Amino acid sequence: MHAAVFGNVTTLIQRMYSRRSAYQTKNQDLKDFTRAHHIPKPLKQRMLEFFQAMWAINRGIDKEAILQSFPENLRGDIALHLNREILSLSLFKSASPGCRKCLAQLITTRFATPGEYLVNQGDALQFIYFVCSGSLEILGEEGTVVGLLGKCDIFGSDMDDLPILGYSAYNVKSLTYCELQCIALDHQLQEIFDQYPQFRKQFALAISEELSFNLRAGFDPTSSLELIPAITVTTDKNTDFEDHSDDDDISNKSHEIINDECILLTNSQNKTSVNKKDDDEDNDDNDDNDDDDDRTMTHETGKQFINIKTRNLKNSLNDNRLDNQFNE
Repeated sequence: MHAAVFGNVTTLIQRMYSRRSAYQTKNQDLKDFTRAHHIPKPLKQRMLEFFQAMWAINRGIDKEAILQSFPENLRGDIALHLNREILSLSLFKSASPGCRKCLAQLITTRFATPGEYLVNQGDALQFIYFVCSGSLEILGEEGTVVGLLGKCDIFGSDMDDLPILGYSAYNVKSLTYCELQCIALDHQLQEIFDQYPQFRKQFALAISEELSFNLRAGFDPTSSLELIPAITVTTDKNTDFEDHSDDDDISNKSHEIINDECILLTNSQNKTSVNKKDDDEDNDDNDDNDDDDDRTMTHETGKQFINIKTRNLKNSLNDNRLDNQFNE
């Protein structure tokens, strides 16, 4: 009795620690491998991080090995369930149930650690990538960042030249831990397209529209964008300069007009004064006082005339400025 109880407890404990034992065994094997082959420390660190991330996700279970133990129809149904999120995209709406089942078995999962390059410039574009989690950056020439990718983004190449593969013009680098699902552009996909030719046309058109970033060399990203007419606006400095120059011309003209009016008034005053002097020779002192009053009135009238002219010119200047602003 006691032996049976202790035997069952021992079995339970062994099962509990069997997974941990397998992890420790594989982890030690990885360390022995890096030590035996003199793997550089940065690369060794990347290998260990990838192994630990993969173990945390699938607990050391080989999905492909398990699926291969089932018949083809059952594998297709399992693949439909595992890849149901990506198959719900608008890319696959036109696919028949049989076509979806075939496509589901082509989808593979890929994981990336921070700092890993998924695609390098000049690589053949063999996959279409669907970002499930994480973030990535797209690097152009000289390491310049030309784009950022996140969850639900799609990147890779269009299918205009299939079965000829295109080449990448960019580098794709992961910024965080990333999970991606991929469809290989290989002979298996070509066989599915041969079986479903109508889906091939619709899928090729849809992938060109749904790609978040097309990595193919020679692709012009502006070809699919609507061109917006440019609007040219004159700078404020030039406008201000032109306005002030016009004002200066007008003000100079106004000063000339005012000066001319003043000259005319002074001439008229001089003529009046000469005439008055001639009359004074024949008149008495009372008439002289009257002439002085007349001169004073004439001088005041000239001032009023100048003030009126100046006011009219100022008003015309303001009107010209308003017209210029309205025309601009």
